[in-house]
Amino acid sequence: MSSMTLAQQIITIGMCILGTMATRYLPFFIFKENKKTPEYIQYLGKFLPSAVFGMLVIYCLKNVEVLHGTHGIPEGISILVTAVLHLWKKNMFLSIAGGTICYMLILYFLFPVLYCTASRFLPYRTMNSILLYVLAYGTPS
Repeated sequence: MSSMTLAQQIITIGMCILGTMATRYLPFFIFKENKKTPEYIQYLGKFLPSAVFGMLVIYCLKNVEVLHGTHGIPEGISILVTAVLHLWKKNMFLSIAGGTICYMLILYFLFPVLYCTASRFLPYRTMNSILLYVLAYGTPS
């Protein structure tokens, strides 16, 4: 692994700042206040956010296995919490943060408890395998 010199780090940070500022300020230079915004830009502004969030949901659920591990239960509950929060408060930040917090709480507090509770009902070898997996790889997701 190679490390960057101080000059390379400064140039990299500067390029990131420049790229971020360009994407923020460029629309104000391209679309003047006294001119009408083109129809296709208005169309993109209306439908693109929903499409991006739809793609993010699909991307987040692509590795969920309903036949193994947690069977997609934490993901399903968290999506439901996100949807309910959004329909209730209509606040995107609250709904995304609430769904994420719900997912983390379920995954790291509820499911390990369920694995330990299951030890009374599962054969010793099965429970031992589950605990070894959890210790080695964390809780299955």
